[in-house]
Amino acid sequence: MLKHYHIEIRGKVNRQGYKLQTMILANRYTIQGKVSEGNNLIEIEAEGEEAKLDTFVAACKKEMNGDRIDEMTIEKRPLAYYDEFIIH
Repeated sequence: MLKHYHIEIRGKVNRQGYKLQTMILANRYTIQGKVSEGNNLIEIEAEGEEAKLDTFVAACKKEMNGDRIDEMTIEKRPLAYYDEFIIH
């Protein structure tokens, strides 16, 4: 079953590096959507099969390249039917 999550991440993250790592993870787990930054946070729109999406979210929670995540919020949203994952 396909799901869509809107994820917001706050903390000390290297914006460009974190976004690139997020895209690499999305490609690894066949997740579609986008990652962007705004208002001192990283925002991720992610869609995929439930098990793969949950694995993707768990991987995003881990600190990458010395980044520190202080807060992560995850909200279920209606599907947007992305056909790829991009850095926005």
